[in-house]
Amino acid sequence: MNTQLKPLVSVIMPTFNHERYIKDAIVSIINQTYQNLELIVINDGSVDRTENKLFELNERCSLRFVTFQYFYQENQGISNSLNRAIRLAKGKYIFLMATDDVAREHAISTLVNELEVAGSAYAAACGDSQFIDSDGQPFVRYFDGQICYNNTNQAFTSFITFQTRSRKHLRIKQEPLGSYESFLLGNYISVGPLIRKEYLYDVGLYDNSCMLEDLDMWLKLTKCFKILLIEEPLFFYRVHGSNVTIKSSKNIKRSHIDLLKKEKQYCYSTKKDKIWNLGYLLTLSKRPRNLGFFENFKNINCLDTRSLNTYLFIFILHEILRLSEIIRCSITRNLRLNIK
Repeated sequence: MNTQLKPLVSVIMPTFNHERYIKDAIVSIINQTYQNLELIVINDGSVDRTENKLFELNERCSLRFVTFQYFYQENQGISNSLNRAIRLAKGKYIFLMATDDVAREHAISTLVNELEVAGSAYAAACGDSQFIDSDGQPFVRYFDGQICYNNTNQAFTSFITFQTRSRKHLRIKQEPLGSYESFLLGNYISVGPLIRKEYLYDVGLYDNSCMLEDLDMWLKLTKCFKILLIEEPLFFYRVHGSNVTIKSSKNIKRSHIDLLKKEKQYCYSTKKDKIWNLGYLLTLSKRPRNLGFFENFKNINCLDTRSLNTYLFIFILHEILRLSEIIRCSITRNLRLNIK
């Protein structure tokens, strides 16, 4: 296909204090094989040298992209940054990219081709990611989350397989990945979704009051549309000490609970109450568990008491199987270390 006929893709990159990583992220977009791109970077109040690092790439960005826009604003949160950039975007598709991650050269081309073929029933296309550390070194993860720099049969090599590692233990029917029901059990999409811009407007853009803006968006989109998942690792997901999920785990858990509470009425009205209760129990079980007795009691009280025993049984069985996997993984890892 002639590159001139391919749709414009608006690459949106919100950033906050990523001076160490932003050049790698933007260079990976500059190097994309897909040519018809615009780039919009929103600096959400960084207090480090993020802006300086970005300015070092200003000439390359101006030459590479159809349009290149950069904006600095006082810190207002990622949802505000995303919505501002979406309103500025001129592309048919929105490609979202964090400035601490890295895209493979063919990532956007692959996603556009797949989504164009899939048709209008699909709101977005997403690829998988491999793990890298703060220095860009690849690694894999064991079931219990421990990091390993040598690939083994016991380790998970990609973000999606790691995030969904416990789901094979669930004793309840669930829809395939990419469905509304699957997102009730937790988010598993990490980097670089390609989304139809008009569909983002259809569901009201991002919610500024929700800390889990990505999961909230997937729940909103999958009520009306499908999500296309591509198994190929198209990105590198960077794990470092400044990841939001690491620094704000307690607030994220509260936000996740509140988000599921918001979805409860819809789930009960559409006969998705069983999967909602299971997803809610799984969220309550996640670390950190020290939210306080009264807060935990109030959250547990939101479960459907008529079926509470059934869900508790499923939940306890899931936890037993999960813990057995962690123990098995730990024993296997220790044996390997002893052999070495």
